[in-house]
Amino acid sequence: MTAAQRIDAGETRSDALVLGGGLMGTTTAFFLRRRHGLSVTLLERELVGRQASGTNFGNVRRQGRALEQIPLANRARAVWGRVGELLGEDLEFLPYGHLRVCYTEKQAAILEQHARDVKPLGLDLELFGAEALRRRWGIFAPGIVAGSLSPRDGHANPRLAGPAFARAAAREGARIVENTEVMHVERDGGDFVAHVAGGRWLSGYAQRSSPGFHRAGGILRCPFGS
Repeated sequence: MTAAQRIDAGETRSDALVLGGGLMGTTTAFFLRRRHGLSVTLLERELVGRQASGTNFGNVRRQGRALEQIPLANRARAVWGRVGELLGEDLEFLPYGHLRVCYTEKQAAILEQHARDVKPLGLDLELFGAEALRRRWGIFAPGIVAGSLSPRDGHANPRLAGPAFARAAAREGARIVENTEVMHVERDGGDFVAHVAGGRWLSGYAQRSSPGFHRAGGILRCPFGS
């Protein structure tokens, strides 16, 4: 199946169903089409990239994350490095670094331990004492005692990112359905069924990318258990 298929009036099936059109949802739709060739339907209650994904600082950072997240964060950073090539659009990604600072020696010890822990995972951090921070940046108050720099991380424009991935997913053949609120999700045999006004969307796989569906709990799991 390479495109969403109409089953009967008001009912449509695709291989994968994505609920929510933020950055997680739109990138999922894009890569499911680009890398796996699945038919994908993304359902968004308003416009893609309009909620939290479009109203944040746009940080593309790896330091400070749980160790279990670092391998995936490294892969995500690699994607950001070639996002213009992937999408054919400029998301204003600037790898100018991500700096964390702290106010106590206890916090400084945590930064140092984190730097040691993530180095074997492929993330090299630069540590600074108070004087070194002021010499390099010259902007810190006397209460700052230490800092940690991830030099290859940076920032992208959150207003651009979600809509750009949605457009790219649509060019790949995904179906992006905006202004469509999902009222209920259930399992029906081997399918996930999303109920919307005037119809149902069916899929063998589903991803919840919107916090509005937290009540669905364990319903939104893929058949293979992930």
